[in-house]
Amino acid sequence: SQTQLIGTTVEALDVPVDVASPYKLLIANLDNTNYVELGFVSGTYTMRIPAGETMLMPYVSATLYLLANTSAVTIRATFCEI
Repeated sequence: SQTQLIGTTVEALDVPVDVASPYKLLIANLDNTNYVELGFVSGTYTMRIPAGETMLMPYVSATLYLLANTSAVTIRATFCEI
């Protein structure tokens, strides 16, 4: 598991070099106020994690892009190879 600061400009999720694709991902938004948007195409966000919430993604095989709303948020990402 690792944390990553997500800003208000799009950025890719940092996947550890020892994690092979595809993988499962448990991602938590540690912010108390702002949500974070996620998507597999930069600039197109199909998912949202509200402040203080967690999401399980059972199958990730492509780059995941994230964008914080209003101000930067910290996320915790836990990876599990499939």
